[in-house]
Amino acid sequence: MINALQNLQHRRWLFEQSIALLDFARKSKVFLGFGYLDKNGEVDYDQPVQAWISCRMTHIYSIGALMGVEGCRELAEHGICTLLEYFEDPIHGGFFEAVEHQPDINGKAVPTESGTRKTAYTHAFVLLAASSGVLAYIKRADELFDKISKVIDEYFWDEETGKMRESFSRDFLESEPYRGINANMHTVEACLAAFDAQLMQNLSSADEQTLNWLRRANSIIGFTFGLAKQNDYRIPEHFDEDWQVLWNYNENDKAHQFRPYGATVGHAFEWARLACNASVMNQKYGIRVRENFVDIAHNLFRQALNNWHCDGADGFVYTTDFKGKPIVHDRMHWVLCEAIGASVALNGVEAASNALPQKSTKVANYIAAELGNEFSYWYEEFMAYAAGFLIEDAGKWHHQLDAENRPADGIWAGKPDIYHAFQSLMLPLLPFGHFITAAVRYNSPDRYRPKIDGRVRIDIL
Repeated sequence: MINALQNLQHRRWLFEQSIALLDFARKSKVFLGFGYLDKNGEVDYDQPVQAWISCRMTHIYSIGALMGVEGCRELAEHGICTLLEYFEDPIHGGFFEAVEHQPDINGKAVPTESGTRKTAYTHAFVLLAASSGVLAYIKRADELFDKISKVIDEYFWDEETGKMRESFSRDFLESEPYRGINANMHTVEACLAAFDAQLMQNLSSADEQTLNWLRRANSIIGFTFGLAKQNDYRIPEHFDEDWQVLWNYNENDKAHQFRPYGATVGHAFEWARLACNASVMNQKYGIRVRENFVDIAHNLFRQALNNWHCDGADGFVYTTDFKGKPIVHDRMHWVLCEAIGASVALNGVEAASNALPQKSTKVANYIAAELGNEFSYWYEEFMAYAAGFLIEDAGKWHHQLDAENRPADGIWAGKPDIYHAFQSLMLPLLPFGHFITAAVRYNSPDRYRPKIDGRVRIDIL
């Protein structure tokens, strides 16, 4: 029987849903970047203009530009321009976390009180936006790429530990005595994108500046996967400045948006996906690492699967303790999206392994017998849940459901961005290996492709 990943009708549905997301999020464009969308898809002006949202939208609309979708290039250009003009700190360098919707009388951005802090999370997403912009030939993306690279090199990257420092005061003089896995995970994503971006600029994979991006991703993955192995493939996320685990961090704020207490189910899937990307890139460019990334990615996936319907209701819980007991039972759309991405990645690693020439050193067959060599089965299960519970209408995904799978908003109000959902729909349509933006670029050799409903399409159907 043809599985969903090979089914033409399903692939058309994925493509149409992806276009619907791009259309839905167009309203997020505001003067200083991209705003926070409420449940109806309107900008919530009570929320400031946040860098992470502007960066995610810039990244996604850069992909849309490569697909030839009308208006996406202009939106990506708007994102790159506003990051440079309004989010870059003109005094101390680096990038603000958040700015007010209205500039001052001189036309300069006004950072919010807390938005002046310089965070690794924000800067990772600026690097992601810049990298995707470079890959999509977005105006001024190379300028943004050069600037964010220098800031990360100078302040955030800790060569001694091989990981990112968490955050600084506006002037970079005070460093937060906390280290977090979440910001480092998104740094891995951004580093993989940056590696592809520099390759596209005709820099050799042997070039030290280019290679450093992949080395940094490998360093962070290696540390995180070492922790996962020590903790039954659940990942501690919170640390002091010496990288000692803070087991009780946010015990009184268990459902925090970015730093929740305990183990975060969705991050296990996200790490698995990113590690599969890194593994294929390492093999392609002859990079050797200590840990077997794909093997550990599989174990993360298997452990996270234990949280599927674990409390008697459909879906994944948000967090658990380190013995697997659910803590926050609400369902986040991004967790399901990353489960989809991980199933596609692990399926893709297997396909890439089988496609290698016989003389090359093969990636071993890491698909476990327990899953019956059928990551496509889990993919179909996850997609069915998305269609049944998360997708309100084409382009409209509930970001949070309660424990009984009813729309909720205690953690994620509204529909603030399309980053996780869009990637979960596009990844199944692409050959596995390169980072998503590069994969779209390399499969869109001509911007004037045959059209579907008046839109230029990539060759995926």
